[in-house]
Amino acid sequence: MGDSRLPTYDEPAVLWRLRHPDGDVARATLIPGSPTSTLVYFVNDQFERGENFAEWGPAVEQAERVKRQMIDDGWREEAP
Repeated sequence: MGDSRLPTYDEPAVLWRLRHPDGDVARATLIPGSPTSTLVYFVNDQFERGENFAEWGPAVEQAERVKRQMIDDGWREEAP
């Protein structure tokens, strides 16, 4: 019999990257886990804060809220 386990995604995912006119760079990263996943924010590769979420949906929504606030504060999306 074949392996009946469902595939899972267990690698961190960068949700967005932003750049400030003063040269600072920021990113939001979702780190999958069980039972909770962690949403972390970095500025200039330094940890700023993290939040745990039971589901990915609310974590992605929170990351988008933070991104919109940062864009309102002068940050811009970084080109890929």
